[in-house]
Amino acid sequence: MMKKLFALAATAFLSLSALAQTSYNYYKFHDTPWNIAGRIGISYNIVNNVPEGMSRSGLGLDFCLLEGQYMITRNSIVSVGLLDLQMDFRYLQKGKIFGSIPMGFIYKADEDSRAKAHLRDFVFSFPIGYTQRFSSQWAASFFVAPGLGLIRYYNDYIAGDVHYTDNFYPIHERTGFRLDLKAIVWYEDMGLTLRYQPIGHNKQSTFSVGLAVCY
Repeated sequence: MMKKLFALAATAFLSLSALAQTSYNYYKFHDTPWNIAGRIGISYNIVNNVPEGMSRSGLGLDFCLLEGQYMITRNSIVSVGLLDLQMDFRYLQKGKIFGSIPMGFIYKADEDSRAKAHLRDFVFSFPIGYTQRFSSQWAASFFVAPGLGLIRYYNDYIAGDVHYTDNFYPIHERTGFRLDLKAIVWYEDMGLTLRYQPIGHNKQSTFSVGLAVCY
C-alpha cells in the first residue's frame, strides 16, 4: 500500500514539477500585489509516542490547492491557504492489524503474518505564511497551520480462505485539532520542506522532511 501511495504521489509531484518549470508564477513577486497560487508536497514522517505495534515512520502528502498571497514589500509576501488538504499515513508493523473493539486497538493477526494496516489522518488546514526573497532564485517560507483532522483505519489480512480488506472509523472523537509548523527553502519553484506537528492525533507529534513544488 505504501509503495502504491508513494508512486502515485511521486507521479503527481513530477507532473506539477514540469508544470512549474514552465510557469514560474508562484514566488516570483509580480508587480501586482495580489496573487493566487498553489503547491504540492511529499514527505517522510517520523512519529513520536506511537503505541506498541506501530511503526514510527510514515508518509505525508500536502496539497495546497488554493493560496492567496499579498506582497507587502518588494521582497516579502504574506499568504493564507484557502484550500489545503494534508494526509499523513501511519503504518503498523507486519502481522499487526487494528481492532474495532476497542476502536484502534492493535493486535497480532491470528493467521496472516503478512497482514498489514495503516491509519490515515486527513487534515483540512489553513496555513498562514510569510515568504522572504533573498535573490532572483532563492526564497524561504514559514507557515503556522492550524487545522481539523479526521482519522480512519485500514486493514488488509487473510483469515481462513478469505482475503479481508476493511476500513472503519470511530463515531466519537474521530476529529481533532491539529497544528503544524512548516518551513520551506525555495530554489525557483522547487523547495525543501521541514515540518513539525506538535499537536497531532492521540497526543502524537510528527517531524517531517520532504520536497515541495509550486504551480
